[in-house]
Amino acid sequence: GLLLLTCGGTGLGPRNLTPEETLKVISTRLETVETQVLVEGLKNTPKASMSRGVIGLSSREPGGTLVVNASSSSGGMRDCLKVILAVWPSISGWIR
Repeated sequence: GLLLLTCGGTGLGPRNLTPEETLKVISTRLETVETQVLVEGLKNTPKASMSRGVIGLSSREPGGTLVVNASSSSGGMRDCLKVILAVWPSISGWIR
């Protein structure tokens, strides 16, 4: 399994379309992992609630890719990576 991490385009502006484009390429959305990222971010700033990042799998079959939308802020990226690195071993075990 692969990991594809995007950075930015998750905010509220009209040109921030990363989540919408990601939804077109994932087959399984991991909303609970998205919630983990939100909870981690809210420990640091209430602005974490304004990120619309999507996390999901391109396929649940071997060879699938975990697609992660992270905020472009350094704090948002740090919070996202903290969660993803914690769950990646389990996820990669399913899609490798």
